[in-house]
Amino acid sequence: MSWKLIWFVRIVAAAFALYVIHKVKNNRLSEKESMYWLAGTLAILFLAIRPGLVDGMADYLGVAYQPALLFFLGILFILVILYRQASHISQLKESNKELAQVVAILDEEVRRLQGVYKTAAPFCGQAAPLCGEGAPSCGEAAPSCGEAAPLCGEAAPSCGEGAPSCGEGAPSRGGLK
Repeated sequence: MSWKLIWFVRIVAAAFALYVIHKVKNNRLSEKESMYWLAGTLAILFLAIRPGLVDGMADYLGVAYQPALLFFLGILFILVILYRQASHISQLKESNKELAQVVAILDEEVRRLQGVYKTAAPFCGQAAPLCGEGAPSCGEAAPSCGEAAPLCGEAAPSCGEGAPSCGEGAPSRGGLK
């Protein structure tokens, strides 16, 4: 290898290591995943510092063409990263499935509770029963004049102040449903 290529590989490896550290610092890459990338970068940097190491490893392993050993190590590194990613995606799929089930259960519970409350007390904008339509008699729990009525912001007159009497069965306010 020429010295120009060795220095180029060193600079690229150092720049990539700084890029990975920057991504971890900005929370764009997890610390666990960054360790694999930093280990790969350090291996490339180490091989760039010691170019004779590749020749020695190739001779020891019986590889006739030294660049083939580098390609094999690179492919092995990529396979390890891909396996980790596939494992992580599988875990995320399972978590997503569990969360979707919990959300569906909670949504059903909210709908059930809304149905219970709709029959028990009207919500804002819905028709509220007046005296004679299932509301308590005027002497029990009817709102007095000036108190908030079941409809938003309206003041409810008590039975003696302009409202129909309890026995008349007055219609709902404004025809709201």
